[in-house]
Amino acid sequence: MRIAANLLALGPAAGGVGRYARELYAEMLSVDPGVELELFAPADAPEWVRELAGADRARLTRLRVRSNRPQELYPAQLLALGDLAERRRCDLVHGPATFVPWTGRTPAVSTIHDVMWIEHPALSGFGRGSAAVWWALTIDAARRARTVLAVSHAAADEIHRLVRVPHHKLHVVLNGAGTSSRILPTSPSEIRRRFDLGDARVVLSVGQKRPHKNLETVIRALARLDDDVLLVAPGADYGHGDHLLDLAGELGVRERVRLPAWVSDADLEGLYAVASVAAQLSLLEGFGLPAIEAMQRGIPAVVSDTPALVEAAGGAAAVVPATDHVAAAVALRRVLEDDREAAALRERGGRRVGELTWRRTADETLAVFRRTLSATR
Repeated sequence: MRIAANLLALGPAAGGVGRYARELYAEMLSVDPGVELELFAPADAPEWVRELAGADRARLTRLRVRSNRPQELYPAQLLALGDLAERRRCDLVHGPATFVPWTGRTPAVSTIHDVMWIEHPALSGFGRGSAAVWWALTIDAARRARTVLAVSHAAADEIHRLVRVPHHKLHVVLNGAGTSSRILPTSPSEIRRRFDLGDARVVLSVGQKRPHKNLETVIRALARLDDDVLLVAPGADYGHGDHLLDLAGELGVRERVRLPAWVSDADLEGLYAVASVAAQLSLLEGFGLPAIEAMQRGIPAVVSDTPALVEAAGGAAAVVPATDHVAAAVALRRVLEDDREAAALRERGGRRVGELTWRRTADETLAVFRRTLSATR
């Protein structure tokens, strides 16, 4: 099976969608010797795309577009990609970030990670105009795709309700845990020096700085914890960081908050290594990879009661109401101060990530691809 992978929207700060594509395609090549990948990527594609293209049965084509320039990106995704897939004799086009081409006759599968921005554009960092355009394009992608994939049952319910994708066309394949990267982590001493952590205990909250990630509640919870506890929240800043720093200043914890922008894989692994607890208190999510990846590294996790996060955690995290900073502080303090509670969460987390492997994700996704192709013949 030759798969055309639409990576054109995945630039250096692609976040969870980038992780999904990176891990999924690497495992596809591993589990099925009959898989070939045609990777169509932007000029500013991240390093992992080049690494993936170095594998057997993978070929990279960089287009002269940049992931952050819609005027270049959309024509390439919606028009040029279909013709390229046909010329490369691909059996199927996969849009890991929703979009599939308008042109060509190659069957397509779209993965829609979430549609939270339809009802909550401001929380997702969208203007109403941008949300309306995305809604129209997402409806079009779901209509053109032979099959739509969702990464959780919670996300599938929302896709069905808001995008009107019929149940027979919608399949759920949960994300995996872990990473194919073998990069050497930055040492704990260097991480503590670089991010000015001293000997503090670290609450780690990984994710883009957008309103729906709800770092406000984490910062309010931090204000109720001991002074030797710091918050480190790495992730691309989409204009929300200054608001978070202002809030930290109002609460008197500005010196205990670190909001680095996008960090390297080595630094991210180093931050996981020094973290005492992970917090993901999002108001809206399609899955919740940061919490799962923390569990995979033996870090206890505290998550919000957002349905997709609860589903992803599978009973292996402490769950608190999304906007209840008092409950969040209690849960974080319990993990930080109660060794038995922390050990119990680590043990449950280890079991959960054993269930959520990228190999399973790849196997189930390929099964969906085969059914899609079988139905078109």
